[in-house]
Amino acid sequence: MTQLYRAEMQPDISFIGVGLEPERHLTREAERALQESRVAFHLTASHEFICDLVGGTAVDLGDHYRKTASTDAYTQQVEMILSELGNGPGVAFVTYGHPMVLVDTCQSLLSHLRTIRGTWRVISGISSVAVMLERFTLDIGLAGLLVIEANKMVINQVRPNPSVASFIMQVGAFGALDLTLARRNHPDRFVKLRDYLLQDYSPEHPAVFITCGHLEGMEDIMHHTTVNDMADDADLIHTGMSLYLPPAAPNQDDRIIREMSNPQNVFHEG
Repeated sequence: MTQLYRAEMQPDISFIGVGLEPERHLTREAERALQESRVAFHLTASHEFICDLVGGTAVDLGDHYRKTASTDAYTQQVEMILSELGNGPGVAFVTYGHPMVLVDTCQSLLSHLRTIRGTWRVISGISSVAVMLERFTLDIGLAGLLVIEANKMVINQVRPNPSVASFIMQVGAFGALDLTLARRNHPDRFVKLRDYLLQDYSPEHPAVFITCGHLEGMEDIMHHTTVNDMADDADLIHTGMSLYLPPAAPNQDDRIIREMSNPQNVFHEG
């Protein structure tokens, strides 16, 4: 059983999300957690900004992450952080977005902490999902939303519903294990993804590749295409991209709801 974290405790580790643009998105809760940290490992491009906030030492994992061209980068990060945990509580892992949204290092550390009955806290951050809701002005209570990583969608045979909005995450890493930005894409690598989506979507269904700006002055990268043509745009798809598939044209939802609520259409027993 995992030890529960209480507010008055100093947890073994804090998982801190700093949003997509730390200088704008950092919450007061995250700022306090950074100030309380003995050692903060961060995976951002805002080293000086993080250094100014951390009460102890800030360790930049960014160069290590970008130079490592395999998933071993995550294993090595976890080993570094676990080694520091051996020196006592007050460790932080700081990442873009929300720490519970597609951050392998957090999940690996959580697995270890559960095994040793460690303590942790999660400091929420503005995730890429939240920013994409803003960019596409989606009300997910009405439009619905599927959020899933591209490889997991195909491996686990998760079939998206064209009537519901979908965010297919890390689409640039589909069918690949490496992390390097220097990897050359080829249309053939995305054909399987296209064909998988064509099981449920029409060829003309809109598809939008998007990278939300996460550096100061960086604009969103957005490319509009169709499900049928997405594989032809391989050169434009990079590791950090998500794929947005909007819901199909709305049906007569309001009419159907009114009919459902009409007493004459309600089935009565007896």
